[in-house]
Amino acid sequence: MPAERMPVQSDRQNHGHNHDGNHDHGHDHADGHSHTHGMKHYHDEEMQSISISTDKPLDPDKFFPFIQNLVQVEGPNILRSKGILSLQDDPQRFVFQGVHMMLDGDHQREWREGEARTSRVVFIGRNLPEEKIRKGFESCVA
Repeated sequence: MPAERMPVQSDRQNHGHNHDGNHDHGHDHADGHSHTHGMKHYHDEEMQSISISTDKPLDPDKFFPFIQNLVQVEGPNILRSKGILSLQDDPQRFVFQGVHMMLDGDHQREWREGEARTSRVVFIGRNLPEEKIRKGFESCVA
């Protein structure tokens, strides 16, 4: 079977990151002076994690279009995605990871004898349509 390769999608968002090397790293000093981190630390109530798994093999002809469409539509809200997949008629684990609209994945290794061939995906982001994601993933079962 030819190796599946997940195409890399470009992240079209300009996030305005400033990497000018002017970093403030937040340390308390023995002389009582302190300075703060350059990054804001905050609790985001909208942040969520969606984890889905199945012991049934996935159909690659359904899964890859599903995941690519998902990151095109929801990419700005998906901070991180990753998964280990058991694809139908494939003796190897397929591993992918993503940040926003960028995805990358490839075969990792053979499934070991006696190893549970479970597909697991995790999405971390804000305001994610959990029911839509769960139903879409379930529709990829072979």
